[in-house]
Amino acid sequence: MSPDRRTFLKYASGVLGGSLLAACGVETSPAADRDVGGAIQLPNGYRFHAVKRDGDALPDGHRIANLRYDAAIGGGAVAYTAFDEEGRLALHRLHLDVRDGVPHVGEERTLVRELDPFDGGRATTVGGYDVDEDGDVVLAHETLRWEDPIPVEALEAHADVHDAQFDAASDLPGLPDDGFVYRRASAIYRFDARGAPEAIVRAGTPTDEGHVILGGFGPALKRGRELLFSAGLEYAHPDTDLQDVGDGVWYVADLRKGAASARLVQRAGILPAAAFDVDRLSVDGVVSGFGLLDLQPGGRYALQALAGDPNLPDDDGTTPEFAGSLLLAGTATRTGSARVLSAPRRSGLTPSSDRDAIGVADLASGPRVAADGTVGSVAQFEDGSQRVYVGGRLFAASGDVSPSGHVLESFLPPVFGPQGETYVVAGSESAMELLAFDGVSVRTLLATDDTLVGDPRAVSMLTLGTLIHHVDRDGTLAFTALLDDGSSALVIGVPT
Repeated sequence: MSPDRRTFLKYASGVLGGSLLAACGVETSPAADRDVGGAIQLPNGYRFHAVKRDGDALPDGHRIANLRYDAAIGGGAVAYTAFDEEGRLALHRLHLDVRDGVPHVGEERTLVRELDPFDGGRATTVGGYDVDEDGDVVLAHETLRWEDPIPVEALEAHADVHDAQFDAASDLPGLPDDGFVYRRASAIYRFDARGAPEAIVRAGTPTDEGHVILGGFGPALKRGRELLFSAGLEYAHPDTDLQDVGDGVWYVADLRKGAASARLVQRAGILPAAAFDVDRLSVDGVVSGFGLLDLQPGGRYALQALAGDPNLPDDDGTTPEFAGSLLLAGTATRTGSARVLSAPRRSGLTPSSDRDAIGVADLASGPRVAADGTVGSVAQFEDGSQRVYVGGRLFAASGDVSPSGHVLESFLPPVFGPQGETYVVAGSESAMELLAFDGVSVRTLLATDDTLVGDPRAVSMLTLGTLIHHVDRDGTLAFTALLDDGSSALVIGVPT
């Protein structure tokens, strides 16, 4: 395994909740157990073009030092992140026009660059983001009020100050750090075609249900006027004066009604016996937090929840010891609709018999929801093997042989196309491949040692699957890749 691929696996493990590990397992063919009712008409093939490379100019006047392992596409827009020559990470957006089978880059904008002024403060490192079908970029982001540093001793003198409101920011370049902390604020922002940020949810917002959105935002996904996101919360118990602080998943059915209309869908700390009753909380609860999530119109969602072992407290004596992750799915507009599709054995939860259910698995990561509500994810088991499930059926597993003859080990989460087709990046000991499934058979679209249009350098790593929207309504693909000389490229796959 090359050093670059080790870096990728380390990065992707963080994105996916630690699920990318080399493994061995079931010897079947990819998608052997999946029946989707007939073939989907996929393009005859794809031509892959690099539209951004290391050294290219960025819209803010800087140049790309290297691209990070993420990109998303939708509504004629492509978003991507890149480190520049000063070592700063920024989120950029470009307009993409595909004519005569060739991608053309139009207007470009830098949306946010770490340490630059942003929303009354200074931008921090860009995390996950999304591009919706309208081309809007959605980003949950924190800012530091670094022009007003607070001495640590002054902060320590106030026991009533919540630690989460401050950050030492010692790992950001250019900041004075020793002995100072910085007040921080967080929000979910929407960037339209003009690139102007609009805060659609701010930390500290009280909701109509009586709770408070505290910030600490995780992923945020916008579908039309709907929004699903994870964040800390101050939970107000009904009919009492009690309040709890924890993590939750929130759903806004119509953004025109504002963030106060956010409905609490799930929250951490709930009892296994009342796994989807947000009005109950216990220190021996099984859910300790939330990971990645996805949303389709009508409030249909899937999410990863961090699970604890109710029989084994952690070092604090009350919090359950981490036991793995749950895969949950439901409809945010329907109370009691949530189902456990996958659960680790130690969590004490029994997976449902739903058609999308996987069963017992130690980790279930990167949940994705297709337009028809089908749920896809990567599951990992006690022996280290991995399996990709789509709609509860096995798509691929460690030990499978790819169409090009490689024995597969690990997978990025599946990506669904506009017709329900499935794309998965699979890794073996010596190669990575982008696989496509049309409902009947699997084929390799791009693999290690292939080349991009007009570029003699070979591809060494593929990253489709690190975000959710890698394919638009026309079937155009967007992702980043590493080449054999160690450089990076923003790749557009154009159907032929």
